[in-house]
Amino acid sequence: MPDTGRPYLSMAVLCEKVLQEPDGVPSLVRIVDRVIINTVPPTTISSQLGTQTSSTISLTLALMFKAGAARGQKALTIRLSRPSGLRLPETTLPLLFEGDDDRGINIFLPFVLGIQEMGIYWFDLDLDGELVGRIPLRIVNQQVSVSTPPILG
Repeated sequence: MPDTGRPYLSMAVLCEKVLQEPDGVPSLVRIVDRVIINTVPPTTISSQLGTQTSSTISLTLALMFKAGAARGQKALTIRLSRPSGLRLPETTLPLLFEGDDDRGINIFLPFVLGIQEMGIYWFDLDLDGELVGRIPLRIVNQQVSVSTPPILG
């Protein structure tokens, strides 16, 4: 297979956190592609008040690139789209590839995501304007019932 001169994406996942081991090797904890948000069904009072439930989740975007024949600086752009297709502000990071073909760059980017829609959120990864990967994150709503305790006396 001919080398294109571009770096290779060797891993792209979402996880809860990344541990840096003493020998420098990362350990990913709880790889995630689906999150269940527990919500309480609206009551008559909360419906009348217009109360909305919103949630946030904390995750880490873990990426690994290998240089291949690539040398020099590249721009990684991360674009997040909600299930409705609305794009959130993008993040661009400079990456510097140098040295051997098998050397690379690890990126561990913790973030907090405000959940306003259920469905699939997409993380698009562009390297110098070219799509190199997409990561889906499905958010599922699960309504939990809350029973009202009996009134005694």
